[in-house]
Parts: sequence; structure tokens; C-alpha cells
Amino acid sequence: MIAQVVINQTTREHPYYRINVRNFSVFYVVIDDTMEVRRLLYSKRNIDVLLE
Repeated sequence: MIAQVVINQTTREHPYYRINVRNFSVFYVVIDDTMEVRRLLYSKRNIDVLLE
């Protein structure tokens, strides 16, 4: 499973990463050596609008 950096127009202190798990997208940030899950979304939704 490979995570990808999420690119959007909002500037964030920590970049969001995404992992696809079946029909869901798990969005997380890495702070120091900790993975913090920020969002869990159903993949069929309009993710770009929801992350603004």
C-alpha cells in the first residue's frame, strides 16, 4: 500500500497523505514520528470539496 500526498489549494502546517482501503480513503498527517488520522471518507464522494 502506497500513500500519496494530497495536493489542494489550502495551505496546511502538515501535508495530508492518503491511503486507499477498499472503498474508503484514509487521510492522515505525520507529526514527528506519529501518524495522526484526520479524515476517513467514502471514496465515491467528492473528496476535493470535502477537504477545503
